[in-house]
Amino acid sequence: MTHVTTLHLSREDDCSVLDFTLCQFQDMLRQCPVLEVLVLSGDLRIHRNAIPEPIEPVSLPYLRSFQLFVSGDTLSFEAALGSIDASRLEDLVYAKFRIVDMVRCSRLFNGMTLSSVKTMTLSPATSGDYLGLWMATSCFPNVEHLILPNLIGDQNTLDFMATQKVFWPGLRTLALRNIDPLAEDKVCRLVSALKRTGCALRTLYLDEKSMKSSFAGLKNEVEVVCADPWMARLRNFGIIGPDEDVAAADRFVGLAGLNACRRRESWILA
Repeated sequence: MTHVTTLHLSREDDCSVLDFTLCQFQDMLRQCPVLEVLVLSGDLRIHRNAIPEPIEPVSLPYLRSFQLFVSGDTLSFEAALGSIDASRLEDLVYAKFRIVDMVRCSRLFNGMTLSSVKTMTLSPATSGDYLGLWMATSCFPNVEHLILPNLIGDQNTLDFMATQKVFWPGLRTLALRNIDPLAEDKVCRLVSALKRTGCALRTLYLDEKSMKSSFAGLKNEVEVVCADPWMARLRNFGIIGPDEDVAAADRFVGLAGLNACRRRESWILA
């Protein structure tokens, strides 16, 4: 595995869970010194060792994309992220996340940041978990591209994001999907609020369903593009098959990404 550049660990069987201790997970990563893309999907469990001991992160100097597509509640985001040292990490996906994950991540960094991350995808498990976005701005301060694939409930989340100023000053692109036509004004208020606070937002990506609204109020604010980067990433990385529709990804609550990383060599465990 010393030449592997893309590692995808997956368990999609409804009757089983792919189970690792942190030591086992790290031992696997040590065999991939030139790893560039790490994808974890399905029902995975990465848990701490039975006897607590200091964890020395595995150095992955070439890792630029870390993607977690979790269909259950078995994966510890803090444990997975804390087990690696990736100074070049640019792309981070976490679906589905809970606010407690960001609390733990903040404690893990202990005032430090992962400033290399430029593209982030966050899919909250519940509407209340959107509060974790505020903590994400502290842990990952230099995000330029943000994808929020699932706006849950009555979409009051849009108002929350506009009033709490949880966004990044360097944010240039924002991707949303499944926007109800009745929420068009909320999207417009959100974009206006971001621009007023000095956000560098230039482009808003909306999926075909969301584009049924005109979004005329945004024409002088940002460029509105009809695109679904969430589904593009799901298909590019084999999370769902080429003939499967959006419903096939519902178990993840929401997944996305702006750019598909090149796959020169893969090692798939299923």
